[in-house]
Amino acid sequence: MSYAYGNTRVRAMRSRLLDSAAYAHLLTCRTMEQLITYLSNSPTFAGEMKMALGRHTGVTAVLAALGANFHRALETVRQFFDGEPRRLFELVLMRWDRENLLALIRGQVRQRAPDGVLALTVSAGRLDSSTLAELATQPGLRAFLDLMITWKLPYADALQEAYRENPDLGSLEMALNRAHFAFLLEAASGRDRNSVLLQKEFKAEIDLINLQTGLRLAADATSHGSRADLDSHFVVPEGVLPIARISQPLITGSGIEGLIEELGVSIFGEPLRKGWALYQESGGELSLLQKELERWRARHFSQLFLTDPLSIAVPLGYIGSKEVEIENLRVLARGLWLGLSSEQTRSELILTREESRASA
Repeated sequence: MSYAYGNTRVRAMRSRLLDSAAYAHLLTCRTMEQLITYLSNSPTFAGEMKMALGRHTGVTAVLAALGANFHRALETVRQFFDGEPRRLFELVLMRWDRENLLALIRGQVRQRAPDGVLALTVSAGRLDSSTLAELATQPGLRAFLDLMITWKLPYADALQEAYRENPDLGSLEMALNRAHFAFLLEAASGRDRNSVLLQKEFKAEIDLINLQTGLRLAADATSHGSRADLDSHFVVPEGVLPIARISQPLITGSGIEGLIEELGVSIFGEPLRKGWALYQESGGELSLLQKELERWRARHFSQLFLTDPLSIAVPLGYIGSKEVEIENLRVLARGLWLGLSSEQTRSELILTREESRASA
């Protein structure tokens, strides 16, 4: 099956993403009502805002509308493809199975209210909204995992095994991450250009997760033990970056600076160096360094969209860019809800270089 028809439709959808002028205007909103008015008048968000305002108010309505809009975008793109292009695209959508299960497991461990946990999910992958709702209302983690086994849900066996060996949250998260990426890399193991491109993207996602883990460990002044102890914190199979390159600075005690020096010639070198400068200026604010990696990812998706026009790069680039748009709108809504200044909110946005200059 060809990507020609679907990619033409996806390019039309991309043209409707928020641009630099829109972000500049949104940063002038001073009240939640102004943001709601903007979204309600937007052809992209009006339908979801109308439905959300029928059930919610204020920031809750905005967040509900954004979640529904993102789900609709993912489903719309899915319907553009058939055959092998759809199969590969659905592998991309399994990212939200992983993220949804992480949210539900954390909710179970921390005994959060099901409604609050479900608000964090996007039913885009193999787990639909009714399945997620049933899992969220289970009376405990054991019942949650038993239901996954009974329904033969993705990653159920890996999670059940991890629970038997060590039922803490970290072990369950690692088991889920490892099972997820092992499945994806096997499912996209073909030699055609679209499978190869997808493998590259999955490995970049592994690298980002492992790099974020390395930064958190490096910021922790406590001893990290042996290499084997450290390696248990990282996702395997590895991405492009060998885990040893991330863990070695932790073993030698050279901290974040050593980690950045080690990875300076990798594809993450530029955002790490910029983030390190911001980290030092702020007196050790790790989130600033992590935000630069998120901005790198946003720029990566913008560039990916412009590569091969007849490949899976186009829907991949769109979904990544759409995800960033939704997250930026969530940041704007939370900023208004918390009473942050426009400058504080702007610093939390994930903008490309062009958008950043225009919204300044």
